[in-house]
Amino acid sequence: MPALNYVSQTQQSVSVTYTDLPAAANLAFIDQVSRAQTPAQSGALATGGDGSAEIPIPDLENGQYYLLAQVSGNYIAQTVPFYINK
Repeated sequence: MPALNYVSQTQQSVSVTYTDLPAAANLAFIDQVSRAQTPAQSGALATGGDGSAEIPIPDLENGQYYLLAQVSGNYIAQTVPFYINK
């Protein structure tokens, strides 16, 4: 079963681990309140499988977000919510 796990974050990036992800998975930051999606500027999950990655935080408003992995627009896995405060 695919999994995407939040590990930690800095002002610049979010650290994640992932397991059993299909190739070509895309990541998006999802605003917990508005559900607005902002594509992550990272191809870290393009090969799929298992691993870890640093995902750069785009220019987002302060708030609670989670990372969503999807393939062809279909939900695969997501992290727990985390707070961005720049």
